[in-house]
Amino acid sequence: MRKIANVHLKNKYIKEYSLEEHLSPGILEALDLQVFDVGEFIYHQDDEPHTFYILVAGKLQIDYLHPNGTQTIFSLAEPLAALGDVELFESFPAVRNVFVLETSTLLAASSETIPNAGAEDYRFLRFILHQIVRKLDFSSIRLTQSIFPLKSRLARYLLIKMNSQGLALELEKRDVLAGMLGTSGDI
Repeated sequence: MRKIANVHLKNKYIKEYSLEEHLSPGILEALDLQVFDVGEFIYHQDDEPHTFYILVAGKLQIDYLHPNGTQTIFSLAEPLAALGDVELFESFPAVRNVFVLETSTLLAASSETIPNAGAEDYRFLRFILHQIVRKLDFSSIRLTQSIFPLKSRLARYLLIKMNSQGLALELEKRDVLAGMLGTSGDI
């Protein structure tokens, strides 16, 4: 991880994602720009998260490593995704790994700073609530999808990708796609 002390780049991301509409000036001021390289972990499961992040460029994998060594990939995060949002208000360890798939730029603030600045800021609380609702919605869809055969899950995944990317699809690596679909690498 590298901290980037470039106020112009930070302000570019704040403008690009209209973050000034969602975050108070105090929170925006507290955010640092950080870059993570491919293969780095932002969170390890069971670690205490001490930083709240907003992904503004790149791609992340959120997964869980089971005690028997198998891995479940829950999702791939793309901008604009918040990390550590639930942990801001509850003191418990991260229950998922967050792994960098593409070089990623994140806005970051100490999890001690944010509750003080954001606990009574309705814009910030609405932003956090929106992020949590998106995660719950995605989780419920994934849970519902798990009852369908693999071909149906793959077809649904491809339709969702086509809706967001158009006809020229950029698919994930086989092992990542298999993990997201809840199967082995033999797809």
